[in-house]
Amino acid sequence: MQIRPNVGTGLSASPTVPELLKPGITHSFILTITNPLYDPIKLTLSTPATAPGPYPHATTILRPEFAVGANADIWNDDEEILPSTEREKRRSRFGIFEAKRNMISIFMEVIPVPPTAGEKGTMSGEISVEIPIFVKMVYQVDDVEKDDTLTLMHQVMEEEKGKGKVEKEIGYWVVVQAGSISVS
Repeated sequence: MQIRPNVGTGLSASPTVPELLKPGITHSFILTITNPLYDPIKLTLSTPATAPGPYPHATTILRPEFAVGANADIWNDDEEILPSTEREKRRSRFGIFEAKRNMISIFMEVIPVPPTAGEKGTMSGEISVEIPIFVKMVYQVDDVEKDDTLTLMHQVMEEEKGKGKVEKEIGYWVVVQAGSISVS
C-alpha cells in the first residue's frame, strides 16, 4: 500500500516524502494497492471517520470496496490487457484514480486537526498525521482438501463450472502516514 498527495496532475514530485499539511483543510491523497497474488482479490477498506488518539484527523475513503485483478508474468503494458470497453468502464468509476491489471489507485481525503492552544505551548516540531485502515481481503483458492478420487478430466470440468474453489478471507490493520502538521 502506497500513499501520495493528489496534486493538479495527479503526480507528486516526491511520492514517498510526506509534505507538511495545513490543519483544517481537506487534503486529497491517492492510495495505491497492488495485488501480488495470481488470483483476483476483493478488498474492503474501513477507517474511522475520525482517527483515534489525541488528534482526531477526519478521513474519507471515496471508494472503500473494489476488486484488484490477478498478477501475471506477462511483460506487456497493463493497459493493453484490458479491452477498451472494460478500460473505459474502470476509469469512469467514482473514487478510482487509476486501475490496471493487478493495481488500483483510489482517492482518500484527510482533514488534519490542529493542536489546541494549550498543546501548542508545550510542543514543538511536527505532529504526524497517521490514518488507521482496516483491510479485508477476499480471494478464492483451489480446494486441496478433497477426499474424493476424481479423474483429471472431471476435476477440469468442475473447475470450469466454478466448483473446486474455496473462498478465503483475511483481515488486518495498517497505519498510513499521510504527512505531518507543524506545531509552532
